[in-house]
Amino acid sequence: NGDAVVTAFKDDSIWFWNSDTFALFRKLTTPLLGSAQLVRSFCLSPDCQLLVTCGNSPLMFVWDTVAGVLLYAIRLPRPVAS
Repeated sequence: NGDAVVTAFKDDSIWFWNSDTFALFRKLTTPLLGSAQLVRSFCLSPDCQLLVTCGNSPLMFVWDTVAGVLLYAIRLPRPVAS
């Protein structure tokens, strides 16, 4: 039904939980690029089809939440301050 709770963890994984049962239904794992805390912030698109994550590296990741795949890793001019 599209209702979910999204959490980010120190291991740079993003977990999606069913908001009614709190059952885990999706786990996204950020590619290891030699940097810790690639995920410090995230934002869902209004239709919840895309997830954008960023953190201590100068990379922003764009995910397809339906397919559960990384679409883009975009290099930013500097790390994001969140």
